[in-house]
Amino acid sequence: MQAGIDIQEDCETQSDCSSSFDVCVDLVCEHKFIFPVYDLEIVGLVVFILIKALSTIAGIGGGGIVIPLVISFFGFTTKPAIAVSSFSTFTATLGSFLFNFRGRHPEKPHTVLIDYGLTVIMMPTTLAGA
Repeated sequence: MQAGIDIQEDCETQSDCSSSFDVCVDLVCEHKFIFPVYDLEIVGLVVFILIKALSTIAGIGGGGIVIPLVISFFGFTTKPAIAVSSFSTFTATLGSFLFNFRGRHPEKPHTVLIDYGLTVIMMPTTLAGA
């Protein structure tokens, strides 16, 4: 098996697929479309939103917490769960940035809330480390 390639199950009927989140399409088990939405997915969506909100407020991103949630509540495999986690962290961070973009420092009204000087120093080293 090559790295990064998901194993797909062969099927003839829906019952041949191992997960309840899989459907038989063209004799191969694939992850279901968005609809129909299962009760477990609704609960997972509520938990997902709460965890992402709390982790964004705390400033940690929450990517490591989101991956097991997406796997357990939505039935994704590891690779798509990582993609969902990365995208949700990006959108939550972008939303936080846009919300705080025009905010003013509480003690220095002539300066903005975000310290862009610190960002200029930290971002190259953060990207180099990644």
